[in-house]
Order: sequence, then structure tokens, then C-alpha cells
Amino acid sequence: MHSVDLAPNYYKVLGLPQTATFVEIKQTYRGLLLKHHPDKTTSSKSAPGIDIDLLKRAYEILSDPKSREEYDSLLRKIPSHGEPRAQSTPRPAQVVSIDLWGEVGGDVEMMWTYPCRCGSQYVLREGDMENDVHLVPCEGCSESLYVGYELQEEP
Repeated sequence: MHSVDLAPNYYKVLGLPQTATFVEIKQTYRGLLLKHHPDKTTSSKSAPGIDIDLLKRAYEILSDPKSREEYDSLLRKIPSHGEPRAQSTPRPAQVVSIDLWGEVGGDVEMMWTYPCRCGSQYVLREGDMENDVHLVPCEGCSESLYVGYELQEEP
């Protein structure tokens, strides 16, 4: 499964409602890509504010049924996604399912790690999960990730 970014909202990136069909997503993506891709435009640059990689990422997530289902689920869990956030609240760089993290046996509790692009890592501890912590800071930079997981009750 892909890691899933939440910032910005991929539906807004493509200018589509959350109810858009696969065909609508594909047609809109291709139209935007042709319109704004530097190799396809007549000007020397893409339109200001258009991020081709972001368009590609939005299409990658929304065109894959499993990734889209995970993304939609995570959108529902984060209150007021897409609304301006207070500056004191860290904004996650992306949302990554716990399935993509590496499990590490700690001396006291289980831990999971995920690499950061800065070369350091994110660390989620078992105690963090028990306290419903989803926003995890990188140990080496100011980035944060939203970790997607659901605790299972033991029988």
C-alpha cells in the first residue's frame, strides 16, 4: 500500500468532489497534466502554483481503490481537514499506514520506525499507540507524520 499524503487535500488539487468516479479522476488528471506540464506548455514554465509532482501524487492515491479508501478514511478521522490550522499545531507532511513502518523490539515496549527524507527517522512507541497518538515528529528535523492505525481489542 502507498503512503498517503493529507496536505493538501488531493480532491482539491484535482478540483473534484470526493464522490468523483475513477473516469472523472483520470480525465481531470490527464487534462491538468497536459495543461500544466512544462514539456507540454508553450511557455517556458508551468503555471505558477501548479506542482506537477503533486498532481501525480493526487492521481496515484485517488486512482488506486485501496489507497483511495485509506485516504478517505483518514480524511474522515482528521477534524476539519482542509481548514486553516492554528500555527502552534504541527501539520503532518504525510499520512503513512502503520503497515509500512518497521517493527523494532524495544527493551521495555514495542516500537515502530519510519525513515524521514532528512535521513533520520520517526519513532512510534507502543505507549503512544495506547494513548491514541497519531502525529509523530521526526527525530532529526521539524517534519511530522500522521500515522494511520486502529487498535484492536484483545479478546
